[in-house]
Amino acid sequence: PTLLTGLSFLLLAGLYVILYFAAGATVAWSSEAVRAFYGDGMDIDPGTLALLQLGRGAVWTALAAVLAATMRGRTLTVAALVGAAFAVLMAAPLLYPGALIPWPVRQGHLVELVLANFVFGAVAVLTLRRRVR
Repeated sequence: PTLLTGLSFLLLAGLYVILYFAAGATVAWSSEAVRAFYGDGMDIDPGTLALLQLGRGAVWTALAAVLAATMRGRTLTVAALVGAAFAVLMAAPLLYPGALIPWPVRQGHLVELVLANFVFGAVAVLTLRRRVR
């Protein structure tokens, strides 16, 4: 049986969007520096942002499906490894100094991205591997 069906693909990509907004609202947006940097979100179009994140969720879902199908080992171990990999891949660029985003803002996004992407990667693997049992 296949790991990824059309429905599970859509649900997981949608889950990515939910986790992105939930982590943003509870972690990043709780930082005064983040809110100030984005002007309290007045110029952010939530619809456009949701579509962007849905596309990102589709890419991460496809990658999670490949990893869930090809990695060997216990499901919980694979889920933790995929979650950790997704967290590092998304958050690591925020560790490098940059002229565009000050450290307090990058720090808020760092925690947000680590949490959201770890949870997404782990849940995706658990969901996809569960389907084949």
